[in-house]
Amino acid sequence: HAPVLQALGTFILWLGWYGFNAGSQLRIATPGASEVIGRIVVNTTLSAAGSGLVSLAIATLGQWRRGTVNYEVPAICNGILAG
Repeated sequence: HAPVLQALGTFILWLGWYGFNAGSQLRIATPGASEVIGRIVVNTTLSAAGSGLVSLAIATLGQWRRGTVNYEVPAICNGILAG
């Protein structure tokens, strides 16, 4: 119900994904492990940000057809969590 708390929870989960996704490598012992972790972090960032932008575009397009445009924080947060 509170967009500020929803945004805070979304960013906390997004930060936790870095530990979960990059942490699945377990250690940086082999020469190529740091490159793999770098790719994992970039993929985590781009997928969440991209899906947040797409959900914003879809929500805005639906409102634009009705004649009113309001940017909705919950729509962006739901897109980030889906990404």
